[in-house]
Amino acid sequence: MQRAETEEQFEEARSIFFSRWSDDQPLITRYFEKEWLSKRSAQNWARCHRKHAHYGIDTNNMVEGWHGNLK
Repeated sequence: MQRAETEEQFEEARSIFFSRWSDDQPLITRYFEKEWLSKRSAQNWARCHRKHAHYGIDTNNMVEGWHGNLK
């Protein structure tokens, strides 16, 4: 889901995830739905929902490295 380029790919990956895990892990899938798949939340981590410029940076490694140098 994270690397889906389009909303269609995101929804397909979401469907696959839930069809695979909903029966075996209902608590985890409910938590994931509530905390990570709300529209506002998915905008923060799903590539297809991020409309702001992120310059291909998908992690905070650069910030962590800078912080390590600052210390």
